[in-house]
Amino acid sequence: MLHSVASRANTIFTFYTTVLGVVVVCIALTSFLFPFEPTGRMAPRDVLLRKVEREQFDLSRFAFDLDADLRGAFHWNTKQLFVWITAEYETPDFPQNEVVVWDHIIQEKENAVLHLSNQMIKYPFYDREAELRNANVKLRLRYALCPHSGFLWTLEATNATVTMPMPAHYTTTPAQSMNMRVGRFM
Repeated sequence: MLHSVASRANTIFTFYTTVLGVVVVCIALTSFLFPFEPTGRMAPRDVLLRKVEREQFDLSRFAFDLDADLRGAFHWNTKQLFVWITAEYETPDFPQNEVVVWDHIIQEKENAVLHLSNQMIKYPFYDREAELRNANVKLRLRYALCPHSGFLWTLEATNATVTMPMPAHYTTTPAQSMNMRVGRFM
């Protein structure tokens, strides 16, 4: 029975599975050999704020300029980068609020240089308690390095954090000219 086809197939399968497991672990460990410090510059533009009366919340719309070079994150174990911008602010009722306002997936090193000018946010930025007036909102550029094998790294780009003061008064411009509608933001 030791030399049957099933026994030989089992031995070969076990050997190659073990080798594959060792290779995957080595690939994951070598990801630590590629330190990466992305840098970027971000600047908000055209910050608009209005109060949505029927729902009683603040809705904001703004654009931003972004220059970031993320090519250093790409090596032989990088599958893709997931890049996003968060807006963080404090209110009296809730000391920590964090909202994702824009995201992007980068799958190739050639596309990892971001030069965005007057880019509108992708997702609505609103506060259900209507406490965005005079708030200091921090915009942060973050990214997740998705490897072929190994750990998912979630990091923040250095020099790409900016504080954006919200207006003290609501914008009186009609919603259509601000390109802001409740229910559908884009």
